Amino acid sequence: MMTELLLDLDTKMQPQKLEEKIITRLRFIKYLFSISPQIMSLYKTKHGYHIRIQIRESLPKKDICFFQLALGSDPNRELFNWRRLSDPTYPFQWNLLFKEKYRNGKLVSKEKLVKTITFPFPPPPQSHL
Repeated sequence: MMTELLLDLDTKMQPQKLEEKIITRLRFIKYLFSISPQIMSLYKTKHGYHIRIQIRESLPKKDICFFQLALGSDPNRELFNWRRLSDPTYPFQWNLLFKEKYRNGKLVSKEKLVKTITFPFPPPPQSHL
């Protein structure tokens, strides 16, 4: 069963730079923890980006939260996620990213797909030393 990592990044960074940053971190996590990323989708939002990463392995929920934080997801979001996971009586889904947000019945934000990457990883940038 696959696992989905959900990242919420409030940044104005250009999509290509953000993609490079996430792939660099993902390479390191892949090396340390032997996970197998399959697909990464990058979405533009009103305040930054959402990134959804499909991992081949089934991961424990606390590992999912940890990897999301390590990949740069909003620290407050991940602290709330950790808190929800630490409460065995929490009755709702703990790891959410909204494709659309409404306020007072009005659409205020919507994800827009920027790019989808299928792994294996693109080669790292060449060093010019």
